Amino acid sequence: MPKLAEIVADPAIAVEEHEPLARAAERMYEHRVGSVCVLERDGALRGILTERDVLRACAAGVDTHTSTVGKWMTPEPITANATDEAAAALQVMIDRGFRHLPVLGAGGLVGVVSMRDLSIALQGARMG
Repeated sequence: MPKLAEIVADPAIAVEEHEPLARAAERMYEHRVGSVCVLERDGALRGILTERDVLRACAAGVDTHTSTVGKWMTPEPITANATDEAAAALQVMIDRGFRHLPVLGAGGLVGVVSMRDLSIALQGARMG
């Protein structure tokens, strides 16, 4: 069974909580990802902002150029460890109803896995 460290390929896209929501959405679009990690200046994970959060803000009618990431992010998100198995991480995501999971390693944030990443990895594990 694959471990998360084997699946997380790219570093997470990071923003700070004082940044405008529109800038975070632009970064998600540019990098073709569904979430960004919100980091403190020292690199500690502060939160996660997902496409669902951006949609929620838009539906509320906020000005995404003035409203900040910090107002709409999920603070202190549930995380997984890089040594966790993919199937266990997928189960957490299913049970909790989210599609993106920050992955932490010994040095801090390693990246983010999505349900899609995990589904592909697990399908490959079954085939192999």
